[in-house]
Amino acid sequence: MRVALIALLIACGVVIKFWFFQPATSDSNKSTTASTVVVEPSVLSNTKQSEESFNGVLTLPTPTKLLDTPEQAASETAAQKTTVDNTAKAETDEAKTTIASKKVIRKIPILQGKQPAKKAKSKTKSTVPQSVNTLFEKMGSSSQFFTFSNIQNNVLRGKKGTLLSIPENTFVQKDGKTVTGQVTLELKEAFNTSKMLLSNITTNSDYGVVITDGGIYVNVVDEKGKQLVVPKNKSIYVETPTAKRDGKMWVFYAKENTAVAVPKKWVAHQQQTGRLLPFPLKSLHYDKMGLDAKWSERMMSSKYEQTVIATREFRQRLAFILDNKELHGNRISAILGICLQNAKKNLLDIDYKLYKYFKNLHAVAKKEEQKGLSIMQKQFSKYHAEQLTKPFNISTYGLDFDQENAYEVFVGKGFNKKYTSLLLQMNTLQQALTPQLAHQPTLATPSAKNTFLVTKTGWLTIDRFYDKRKKPKALSAVINHQPKNLDVQLYLSFKNFKSVLAGQKKENTYHFVGLPQGEPAYLIGIGYQHGQPYVDVVNLTVGQQEKVDLNMRPTTLDMLTYQISKLDYHHL
Repeated sequence: MRVALIALLIACGVVIKFWFFQPATSDSNKSTTASTVVVEPSVLSNTKQSEESFNGVLTLPTPTKLLDTPEQAASETAAQKTTVDNTAKAETDEAKTTIASKKVIRKIPILQGKQPAKKAKSKTKSTVPQSVNTLFEKMGSSSQFFTFSNIQNNVLRGKKGTLLSIPENTFVQKDGKTVTGQVTLELKEAFNTSKMLLSNITTNSDYGVVITDGGIYVNVVDEKGKQLVVPKNKSIYVETPTAKRDGKMWVFYAKENTAVAVPKKWVAHQQQTGRLLPFPLKSLHYDKMGLDAKWSERMMSSKYEQTVIATREFRQRLAFILDNKELHGNRISAILGICLQNAKKNLLDIDYKLYKYFKNLHAVAKKEEQKGLSIMQKQFSKYHAEQLTKPFNISTYGLDFDQENAYEVFVGKGFNKKYTSLLLQMNTLQQALTPQLAHQPTLATPSAKNTFLVTKTGWLTIDRFYDKRKKPKALSAVINHQPKNLDVQLYLSFKNFKSVLAGQKKENTYHFVGLPQGEPAYLIGIGYQHGQPYVDVVNLTVGQQEKVDLNMRPTTLDMLTYQISKLDYHHL
């Protein structure tokens, strides 16, 4: 008994000695690993800050990728490498993927524009012949004005649906000096043919005929009325509504920054971005869309945060799938399986795989099922044409977006300046839009969006090149029987696609060149004099006649608006 007691005391002593006299380096290393900051300035500063072209839009490498590459981690010492705790690293990675779902959403207001007060009508009639530009000022797109602080992130929404996400310090004076006070942004929206024409916005370019999806006018001034510009390290994220998104669309800007005069030259600026805006999965409410409990739980898994599953666009596709079960034979499990297996890829990859899935089913399906599968196939072909890719990465990387001077803190940690600005900008937009998701219906065919990053102000149009190879033709037009000194402008609008061309006047004849042969079109003449509008519209087919005569007739503003509005019906 005594021997056993002595043995027990010796064993306890060994344990106590082992517990209290372990080398300090072991615990120290473990603690260091567990609390490692995701972003290390030494690693980022040694990384080549190259800029990659992605979908025509400047896209910068994310810090996550910078840290994951072995070459960039080579600058760490051998001692640091040996102290990496794999378990702690896995927990850190898991924390990064779930941060979006746990993040507290701040209430960020979306600013609404104000229209200027209407001026009182003068009782004295002007004796000066007014130019047609006076008419455009009356009937064109109305201005909306937004006033906000330039040193804050801001989100603006126009009356026609334009959304602008503007990072802090986006606007500077023309000499590069910063602006710390209030700025005022003027916005005009012109998305259909009639509004473009009555705003005198045409699509003439050195690239030939282009197909347009409308445009916006953006002008920014400081408190003294001085015009401001966007510096190279900043960009404005813009969303505009569209009936049909086309991934081939580019943003063009006008050389002349004027709200009324027809731009003489349009310049291609950026191809629209296919990058998506991610949201916390819980805010997309997949559990309220009619999925069974198993699929609802899978869709809400934290591993799908920051993937295409966590986007508004995927939710739209899911709504279409769930609303049309009878068309695809209720193959929910197979369809969602394809989506989740490819969640970390581009959304266009999922769209294409589902297009192929329905196409293959159609080939072997019974006759009564083929019609529904054909509809599904066509819809995902349309989705694929949108060319949507991966979401912007809005991970916090262990840092606080909402801290004071967040931009300086991120840059101080080694982040690229342009990337930091974009990161904070997208976070602000996400937080502004998240509260609205619960109130937005998950319609199967919601309105699509054009999305682009711009560094220009003035008129911006959303266009793509006319890709049908048809022999170009010329057209000339002459105006007969018009009042003396009547100011007239001529336009050509096509019926099968949206495009507004301005005729170039030489002496008494207007000329159009490079027109696609065989396309049906309208030739429109608009004039204005002494408060009286004039109009004439001629139907024609390009190539059938080389010369057209117009007769300008007096009309009213209401009748002119009605006649021009007919142009919109051919491009739906």
